[in-house]
Amino acid sequence: MAVSRREKTSDVNFSKAIGSRPVEQDKEPELIDVIEDLRDDINDMCDLSALNEAKVGITTAQASAITANTAKNSFDATSQTVVAAMRAFSFTFVAASGRTPARLVIQHLPTRTNFTIDA
Repeated sequence: MAVSRREKTSDVNFSKAIGSRPVEQDKEPELIDVIEDLRDDINDMCDLSALNEAKVGITTAQASAITANTAKNSFDATSQTVVAAMRAFSFTFVAASGRTPARLVIQHLPTRTNFTIDA
C-alpha cells in the first residue's frame, strides 16, 4: 500500500494536478514540498509495516525445545542426584509461639526416622 506521488520529471499531468510555482530562495517551505515529504514518510512506514507483517511464528526447533522444556533444565547430573536424594526427606517447621520454641522436624521417609531440632 503505497501513496502515489506525481513526479515532476516523469508525470506530464504534474502541473495540472499540483500546479506550478516559481523558484524562490529564503522562504518557508512550500506546501507541496511538505506534502511530498509526508508522502515519502508514509511510504517508508508502509514498507516497514510490510516487513513486520512478513514475520512468521517460531521454528520447529524452538517448538520442540518448548515442548521438551529443555530451556528451563539448569541442573547438571550431580545436582539432579542431590535433588533426588533430598526427596527421601520431609521437612516440617513450626514457628515459635509464646513460650514454645520453634521446631524443625526432618523425617527420613523410607525409615520413618525423625530428627528434631528445637530452637
